[in-house]
Amino acid sequence: MVWGTNSKRTGVEHNRTLAYEVCKRWNIPKGGDVKPLLELFHDDATFTNMARSDIFPELGGTRTKEQFGEFLSASLQNRAINLQLRGITAQEDRLALECTSDMHVNGHHYNNTYHYLFEIREGKIAHARFYLDTFLTKKLFEWVAETSEE
Repeated sequence: MVWGTNSKRTGVEHNRTLAYEVCKRWNIPKGGDVKPLLELFHDDATFTNMARSDIFPELGGTRTKEQFGEFLSASLQNRAINLQLRGITAQEDRLALECTSDMHVNGHHYNNTYHYLFEIREGKIAHARFYLDTFLTKKLFEWVAETSEE
């Protein structure tokens, strides 16, 4: 079943279920497929990482669904993505998730904390905003670069 179709859940109940589905599908093995995760988003969805793009251009800014998929796919070349849900706040048209990650890159342990704010339209995510510790993420990018140099 394609997400968001034939669901009897609506509003807050649907969005709480969507939160669990996002985290389930965001656990992607190294080299894995991002398409199941992206099915939860509208085709015209936007993805904004709140990192300042003038300071951290690799991460900050807004991406289209296609661009975000490419970004995730590139990330999966070097590591698996493991996301754990820690908290949910759901409203009729908004969903907030608190999550942590657990990843290993080039002998380093990456464990960041995230806040995802999703705007929901017709049962799918229309807009996504990501908040995270950019210092830790900058270290992750350095570790990935070390792996690429080997």
